[in-house]
Amino acid sequence: SFYIGMSNYNGGGFRWYANGSGKFQIVVDPSLFKYVISLADYDWEEVYDGVFTSNKRSTAENAKLYKGILNVTVENADSSFVQEYGTPYRINAPYAEGYDLLFTVKDGKFYLPEGYRIQPIGLDDNMGNDIYAKINTPECSFSEKEIILNITFVNEDESIDYGTTTESIANITWSKVATGTFWYNFFAEGDEPEADPGYSLLKRDDKEDQFQIAEWLFVGNDGFYFTWDQSTNACVVADQSTNYEDPNYGMVYIIEGAEYHPNYSKKTSYYDPETKTFHFFPAYYVSAGSFGQFEEVFEITEEGAVKHKASRRVNAVTFGTLTPYKWENHFWQKRTNKTASKTMTKASLKVAHAPNL
Repeated sequence: SFYIGMSNYNGGGFRWYANGSGKFQIVVDPSLFKYVISLADYDWEEVYDGVFTSNKRSTAENAKLYKGILNVTVENADSSFVQEYGTPYRINAPYAEGYDLLFTVKDGKFYLPEGYRIQPIGLDDNMGNDIYAKINTPECSFSEKEIILNITFVNEDESIDYGTTTESIANITWSKVATGTFWYNFFAEGDEPEADPGYSLLKRDDKEDQFQIAEWLFVGNDGFYFTWDQSTNACVVADQSTNYEDPNYGMVYIIEGAEYHPNYSKKTSYYDPETKTFHFFPAYYVSAGSFGQFEEVFEITEEGAVKHKASRRVNAVTFGTLTPYKWENHFWQKRTNKTASKTMTKASLKVAHAPNL
């Protein structure tokens, strides 16, 4: 049998083995042994506290992006991991607490270390199957301000495909450019538009055409998002939730009318520089159909970061006798056999049998 010669081993030098008679030995040079770098050798440093936008879940929520900082002091360590994968990044709990999303970036290209080809996101479908994110690395893009991920959602053995969508995390900041009055039409309590003064108009700092009317409808609400091409003054209302749930039809969404249906294309949103007024023509819709296209007006009263909103609607109103309709064959047709559930999301409006993402 072989044994380790501890006297030489503890005293330094080569590590040697010999049989009982001392007639055979193996000499091993310690320099041939290398420490292999792995993900466990990285400390995590916060890059920014940004906004994770999920098109799959129709949400935009705060999330932190972390960057891996290599923490290895061993000389001549095997750095093949670094050479192959570059710098690791992780998004902290984008879908559920305790489930981060990890990837690496090298020379602007995305990679996935072994064991991370599909990653659990902490959610399951309506059948109890755990949902995993499979990042399609060739379709992703990286910049200092924004990371765009192309993700296919699957179950553990990838036998169920829940669809592919674009998700992103961005270091988004907004600057106030004006104050104005929003004239409600759809949400007006009476027959005439209702004025609500003191709204802040914000511009996204890294995008010249992206704006929002902050905390639209009620305190703490998301903004009214739209794009504004200042060379043509054409505007487009983003597809977004109002965060108001109708008691009969569920969550209400808005979108540029022309993008909802061709029959709404006669009126499109725009800015009138002479009157300093935005004229928006969104469609208000739920899963059962559309309430129609309405003109909403935002009038700039003061330019620059001058003051915070003084008054604001606190309680959203009901829709009275309004009933949504669904477009079929370019005609209005009342849809009475199905109404929206209060728990439905925008994702489920577009994909039949969508998982509970």
